[in-house]
Amino acid sequence: FSICRVPGPRPVCGSYDRYGDLKTACDAVPGFSWVDHGATGRGGCYAKGGPSRQEDGHQDCIARAVAAGSGWRGGLAVMNDREESNALFNTNVQGWAGNSQYWFALTQLPGSAEPAGGWTNYGGCPSVLQTWSSGEPNDANGEDCTHSYTTGLWNDLNCNTEKEYVCEFQLDACQSDSDGDLILDECEVPGYEHNPDISAGLDGAPTPDLGEADPADVICDDRDNDGECDDTDAFPDDPT
Repeated sequence: FSICRVPGPRPVCGSYDRYGDLKTACDAVPGFSWVDHGATGRGGCYAKGGPSRQEDGHQDCIARAVAAGSGWRGGLAVMNDREESNALFNTNVQGWAGNSQYWFALTQLPGSAEPAGGWTNYGGCPSVLQTWSSGEPNDANGEDCTHSYTTGLWNDLNCNTEKEYVCEFQLDACQSDSDGDLILDECEVPGYEHNPDISAGLDGAPTPDLGEADPADVICDDRDNDGECDDTDAFPDDPT
């Protein structure tokens, strides 16, 4: 139960608006804050907490989502692009989180090659973005967890260190894989949820941008090609 789950059976998004509907829901929950990702038209639902160890912060984020009611889930924030990292942490750009350093979801898998191997996110989202500060990660003191600087750049740190942290919250409604590339929409490089050729790969590296435009935002079955989803079409096999 976290910001991303291992791919498996899940509901289809339907007409769900990944950003618009989430913002409306986020604004209605006390303690949750909607943060725009610069001028991208995207954003996310967040809250601050701590100080604590990274894992303890993640568990608190999960508990906050449960307390918010049915349909919410959460975990430490996952950075999907530089705009999101800057919007939360870079005080020279936007820096919603303020003048401090924060744990977020990036952690190093046990047994990974040091210092750069095996960085992934709690809950299974591939690490699409890595914006380390100069000379980082360096595993200087058994450092397998990641926190932000106020520049928006990152540093690895011992996981037992207590720091403030940023939670991210999502709605169960977007548990979908619209383009069938085995990457949940919320784990995709934003904007490419509907193109199987442009995604965050299972190894954490974005696959090449082949110059293909994303298809229209239609993610339901329409067997008779009449423009109406089968689940609402009284005659799903009759185009007339």
